Amino acid sequence: KSIRENKDFKCNDCGVNMSKKEHRHFSHVHHKDADKSNDNPSNLEVLCIECHSNQPGHNRLKYSNDYRSFISKKSKGEF
Repeated sequence: KSIRENKDFKCNDCGVNMSKKEHRHFSHVHHKDADKSNDNPSNLEVLCIECHSNQPGHNRLKYSNDYRSFISKKSKGEF
């Protein structure tokens, strides 16, 4: 949570702002080196669920209800 707060809930890739309380669950923390035990701040980045799903090995996120909800809200300009 502190990583997301420090980055103001803003996606490092596309820049979408997820700071509204109802949008914060779309904010993910991605381990750049794919090692979930490496929580060094330099290895972590904040991504929206869409950008996170485009990372290698994260395609499964595209099948979640959160992903579909995010895409719908994004297409309606809610961010």
